[in-house]
Amino acid sequence: MATSGNQLAVGARGGFIFPLDTNGYPAATSTTVYEGLEIKGLKASDLNIPNPRVITHAGNDRVLANDFLPSLEPITGEIRAANLGMSVNAAISNVLTYTEAGMTFMPWGTDQQGSEIDVALLTFQQSLDTDLKLRRWRVIIAPKMRAIPLASGMNENPNEQRYSIVSNPSNKHLWGTTLSVGVEGVTEASFHEGMSTYRPNLVAWKANGSATEFLFPTSKPAADFTTPLIKVWDNGTAVAGGDMTLAADGVTFDVAPTTGHIIVALYEY
Repeated sequence: MATSGNQLAVGARGGFIFPLDTNGYPAATSTTVYEGLEIKGLKASDLNIPNPRVITHAGNDRVLANDFLPSLEPITGEIRAANLGMSVNAAISNVLTYTEAGMTFMPWGTDQQGSEIDVALLTFQQSLDTDLKLRRWRVIIAPKMRAIPLASGMNENPNEQRYSIVSNPSNKHLWGTTLSVGVEGVTEASFHEGMSTYRPNLVAWKANGSATEFLFPTSKPAADFTTPLIKVWDNGTAVAGGDMTLAADGVTFDVAPTTGHIIVALYEY
C-alpha cells in the first residue's frame, strides 16, 4: 500500500543501531537473522540540520543580494533512552564488557576514543495520515554515522542513556544501492525520512552459499508479504520478485546467494 507522505507524527517508538561491516552493510555474521542493536526504552531521537551559510553582498550602503551555501557544520543530534544499555554502549565504543565477582562491567574514557565503530541508525515513531487520520509510522534511516554513548550520573531523577550522534553523508543506502539523481534526486545524503503503513523493520543475514531460506524474527512477521511491502537486496542488488518467494516469516531464494554476501530486507510488521 502506497503512503501519501503527509503525516502527523508524535513520540519515539523504536530504534536500532546497526554496526557496519567494511562495505557499509549491516554487520550480519550468519544466516541467523540480524536486527542490529536495539535501543531499549527509546525516549527521543533528534537530528539537527544546521542553518546554511548566508553570504551577503553589500554595496551602495545596502544589501544588494544574499547568496546561500551549504553549512560547514555536520548534522548532529542526540538519542535518549530509559535503558542503560551496557552491551550496546560497549559494542559501539569498540570495547568489551567483562565479568568480575559475578558483576558485569565496561570501561569508559579509554584509548579507543576516536576509534568508535561506524554505525547506521533506524528509528520510528507513530503517526497519522494527515487526510485519512489512519495509523501510519514515520521512519528515519541514517546509513552512516557515529553514536558516542555518554555515561549517566547518579541523582534522584530517573537515569537516561544519552548518545551524541554525528551523521556522515553517504552515497549509498543502508542496503547498498547507490543514490542517483534519477531516483532520489541526489548523489549523497546524511539520512532519509520515510512513512510506512505498518511498523518498519530492517534485518540482514550473511549467506553461506547453501541456505536459501532467510527467516524474519519470529516476533515480527511481515504484515503484508507482497513485493511492494518487502524489498530484498543481495550485496546491494535488488532481488527480483521472480527469483524468490516471500512469506510472512521470511524470504526463500530460488538459488542460494553467494557465500559471504550480505542479504538485507526492509519490510513492515
